[in-house]
Amino acid sequence: MGELPKQQELFRVQSFRWMVFIVSVFCVNAPPSALARFEPPCLGDDFTWTTHSGKTQECKFLKVEAVTSRGGEYCSNPLQPLSVENESQHPPAAKNVQASYFTAQYVSEEPANDRFDGSIWSGLNITFQLGLEAAGKVTGVLLSMISVSPDSSVSVSDKSYDKLYCRVYNFVHPLSMDALLDQQGKPLQLYFDCYRGQKPGMEYEYTVRTLPVLDTSGTDPNDTAVTFRYRFPSCFTIPDDYLCRESVTNRRPPQIALCSYWKPQYFIVTANYSALTIFMELGPEECGFDSFRFAAHTPTSDLGSIVPWDNGFTQVDVANTSHFEIFAYGRNITYIKVGLKDVSAGRRVVMVAPWPSQNTCFRNDGTDKPCRVTQSAVLTVIENPCLSGPCSSFEDCKPNGEDFICQCKAGYIRDHPLCIENPCEVLTDVNGTLTTYNPCGSGSCTISSNKRSYTCSCHEELAFVDGTCRVHPCVSNPCGHHGSCKHSDQSRQSSVTSVPFSCNCEFGYHYDNANQSCQVSVGTLVAVILTSLFSAALLLLLLLAWRRKRSPRNLLLKAMPCLRNDGSPNECFVDQSSSRTPIMDSAQSPGVYQQVPERTEIIKPLKRVKTVLFSSEDHPLHDETVQQLAVFLQENCMCDVILPKRCTRDIARRGVNEWITSILDWADKIILLCSKGSTEAWRAHSSISPAPADIFTRAVSFLLKDNTSVGLPDNCCVAYLDYSSKSDIPPPLAVGAVYRLMKHMDALFFRLHDMKQGAPEWKLRASDLEEDNYAKVSPEGAGLYRAIQQMGEFQAAEPDWYERFHSVPSYKGVESQTDLGDDSEVDETEYNSALQQFLSTTVV
Repeated sequence: MGELPKQQELFRVQSFRWMVFIVSVFCVNAPPSALARFEPPCLGDDFTWTTHSGKTQECKFLKVEAVTSRGGEYCSNPLQPLSVENESQHPPAAKNVQASYFTAQYVSEEPANDRFDGSIWSGLNITFQLGLEAAGKVTGVLLSMISVSPDSSVSVSDKSYDKLYCRVYNFVHPLSMDALLDQQGKPLQLYFDCYRGQKPGMEYEYTVRTLPVLDTSGTDPNDTAVTFRYRFPSCFTIPDDYLCRESVTNRRPPQIALCSYWKPQYFIVTANYSALTIFMELGPEECGFDSFRFAAHTPTSDLGSIVPWDNGFTQVDVANTSHFEIFAYGRNITYIKVGLKDVSAGRRVVMVAPWPSQNTCFRNDGTDKPCRVTQSAVLTVIENPCLSGPCSSFEDCKPNGEDFICQCKAGYIRDHPLCIENPCEVLTDVNGTLTTYNPCGSGSCTISSNKRSYTCSCHEELAFVDGTCRVHPCVSNPCGHHGSCKHSDQSRQSSVTSVPFSCNCEFGYHYDNANQSCQVSVGTLVAVILTSLFSAALLLLLLLAWRRKRSPRNLLLKAMPCLRNDGSPNECFVDQSSSRTPIMDSAQSPGVYQQVPERTEIIKPLKRVKTVLFSSEDHPLHDETVQQLAVFLQENCMCDVILPKRCTRDIARRGVNEWITSILDWADKIILLCSKGSTEAWRAHSSISPAPADIFTRAVSFLLKDNTSVGLPDNCCVAYLDYSSKSDIPPPLAVGAVYRLMKHMDALFFRLHDMKQGAPEWKLRASDLEEDNYAKVSPEGAGLYRAIQQMGEFQAAEPDWYERFHSVPSYKGVESQTDLGDDSEVDETEYNSALQQFLSTTVV
């Protein structure tokens, strides 16, 4: 939201006794009052905030009245509601809604309010976020509060504790993506800190609802309301709170009476029909609360008239109850779990009070008094619908809210409307207990269409005999290791006592009745051996052919000595001309050197190099050339090449920064292929108002460590294609060796494999990779040659192709804007997720 102005807010004391309620939000533009205020001040009324691009977003404060209907009270909606026709514009709910307790001090300069001067009041700060998906949809926020745990100390005439308070904040127009981001590019966080004067020890229900919705009564199935409850600490914890003061003396409770004010802050009740479960924190050690009483009552309008223990109660000894730990309300809490059974149906409220064996609850004058009773929120207990026995004796009743479901018992199956015996689950009595068994044994039982019979499907190790699946006769392998056993299928016949089988011997074997197994046939043994040898030889040839195909092409390297006329060695280098020549002594005539016979060697790299190739997407013809270069490196240069364009889905899933980091860690070598788009993108990235960086520029930024490094890492190779020029290389990359492809392809090969191009007296040549040969020796080289030629011809015919294709802007003095477009071929849902991470991690 940006920095909020510090303004003051009028403090209004409501007519009711126990509730001081100030409502506002975010920031205020009204002039400060000199009569009364909160410290810190309550921020409210109309306000503005600064968006990501530096614009101003307005917000109007609207007071809203509560509406009463048969379903109860709800906040009216002063904004234009959604209609059924435009329900697709339903906004998303608020996210990351959190609440935190704080205290505010009342400062008064008005004599009539001297009794409030310097008083402390409890408040709740609510923070929340509106995600990027809310752009163009959210027009406002509706906040509401109501008490849900009545306090028995409240008088019958004072009904302010259960009043519904509503406030709406109108953004005038639907929030844009720009307004939902702060100036650092992070999701905007809003807060509301003006719920003050909350009564200690009471529980309130708060709702944050994004607008517009069909209606605000809670009946909308797509309602955006986020509701939570918060119970404030009791006067034992905050005795200085104004609402903890004695009405007569207007003073805080004395130390001796503090234990009588204690009420549990962590106090939750859940209902499972007539069974209630209570989760309650233990009292402070200094109060010695070793026992508690619990009871459930019907809520009445006169809360103070209820005598909690007249109609029965449950008393729990803390020492004999299991203790549990939880982190809640910003602290570690030890609590117990208590159950109340057979609670009658209807609206109920649970009451609890400490019942120490030695009283520690006293009045202000030191006399004994009962410890304070804490009441839960009102809950509805419904009767278990299965108690009336609605199902038959063959069915089990399963309650489902106020309804029930009848399920057939074990051994039965549904045949509407009855439950009949399940033929695949036969009931049997085992030691007086009914259990079921499968009539097919270890096989699969299938019920027939009439649900009165079954069929068995036996697994391979089983055979169907006597209406069930029995052990297969072939499991014991009666045919030996050189024959296959097959059993004879049988229908359901009671006379069958065994399962016959037959043996099918392998080629070269016959069944020997004496040994009852398949024995080798000497007559065919020779044929088997010859056939096996032939097959093995053929398989070996196929394997060698496959490995030859998978192996990289050998590089024919010619070694030529480079000597001065006097026989001393001289350095060799890759010249800018089309041929390689030795360095001549300046004193000698060009071309005069000592002739020595050439030496030819076959050089094969020891391993494949993991390579990542970064480039800019200048034009489809350029992209095709990059693809062909990657294929050429893969097939001819022993490189495993990764192109970012082939990994768009992985980039969208993981995020650009994380993907670049992981791929740079994976790669042995990194090729930065420069082109017209590379220098344009770098110029835009380095301007006063940087534009969003493409993946080539982001990778360069990572390698240069965000412009803190002078040079590139040793494993980086800078190159450009024949149709490009050195002016296309961004200045930070022009330091060191630069390879022009395909003129210096052989030199790049040696660099990729960390192979020296020769000792001083030798000059090594990779003939297959040289400019005049690469297109002739492999189909990959021919394809790369054609791609380079096509792009070069296109550039010659269209000199201004880049400006027309990309509409190059002027970068100096342009305001920074966030580009939220999507030009990739990634699924929109995946890319939106990646976009959020991109906005928060943009390299500038």
